Amino acid sequence: MRRSGEVRVHSSWTIAPRAAESARRHRPTCPSGRPVLGSRRDVRSRSRTLAATPATTFLKSKKIAFDLLDYAHDPRAEAYGLEAADKLGLDPATVFKTLVVCDGAKAHALALVPVARKLGLPAAARALGWKRAEMGDKADAQRLTGYVLGGISPFGTKRPLPVVADEALTAVARVHVSGGRRGLEIAIAPADLVATLGAIVAPIAVD
Repeated sequence: MRRSGEVRVHSSWTIAPRAAESARRHRPTCPSGRPVLGSRRDVRSRSRTLAATPATTFLKSKKIAFDLLDYAHDPRAEAYGLEAADKLGLDPATVFKTLVVCDGAKAHALALVPVARKLGLPAAARALGWKRAEMGDKADAQRLTGYVLGGISPFGTKRPLPVVADEALTAVARVHVSGGRRGLEIAIAPADLVATLGAIVAPIAVD
């Protein structure tokens, strides 16, 4: 049984073995040999493979390199993204939440914004070429993505949806998004996220 607050890091490189080994050798480590995540907590690296989610299956099918960060989700948490940043010891600027938006009619899309900021709906509408944008219904969000709230990933959604990401994503070396369930984050290069999802990058976050 996992102790409260225990965090696990799982390498899930899906590139050629030689390239993957090189990437692992050059990943920053602390004196104990663990990956450096900027965490103040005890971060444990384990080789046990986590159960696949549609998000991880999607990335593996595309041969995209990513890491999985696993932590004990607190059911009482209200801000899922901020909980992930806190428990994983990550800069909130690198952790993005995935929101479902709609145009008030039938069109839906995904919007990625830093967890400590809010989505500017007018800006999202402009980026998507819509006249207006509003937050999607919770039931629609789960139906369209196939994920539960708090575990919605931009990868492997049940229905392919347009994606718009805040421009802050391009300012970080690694971006973190939900891995497809609560308590699971995917760490990935921003360029890979944008290319794989065909995401529109625009200033859509507000304070």
